[in-house]
Amino acid sequence: MHPDDRAAVDAEVARQIAERGEYVVEYRMKKQNGSYIWVHDLGRRITAENGMPAIISVCLDITAQKTAQAEVMHLYNNVPGAVFRVRYDDTFTVADASDGLYELLGYTRKNSPRWGTGWPPSSIPAIWTPFEKNCWRTGAAGIQSGTNTVWSARTGKLNGSH
Repeated sequence: MHPDDRAAVDAEVARQIAERGEYVVEYRMKKQNGSYIWVHDLGRRITAENGMPAIISVCLDITAQKTAQAEVMHLYNNVPGAVFRVRYDDTFTVADASDGLYELLGYTRKNSPRWGTGWPPSSIPAIWTPFEKNCWRTGAAGIQSGTNTVWSARTGKLNGSH
């Protein structure tokens, strides 16, 4: 196991075994040639034939999946502009947002309560034009009906510029 993963994986396995008698973790495993692969490890506590406690597990190589996820996240966070998803709830809670959303608006993830907690319909910025407000409402209607909606709008940055 990769030394940087050891403490967190050991703690997580111990916690899950104590709670459920089984565990699911992902970590980097060292191969004989010295390189590392990512594994998805599913295990459970058993009693061995000699009566001693033991763990039985299955490790699946998920290196290709991890590599693909990293590539997608790189694209997601480096697309010009912003990509985000909101839930159709009372405040349009932000489910996920690319780094571009925060950069575009001059915020960070830590100092952006508006983006981190959603947009109540009553808080649609007054600076938006009627067209932009209609885009927002159309997007909300699309979310409610389960339809994907793509639109663009002008909004204020943290420093007050547009």
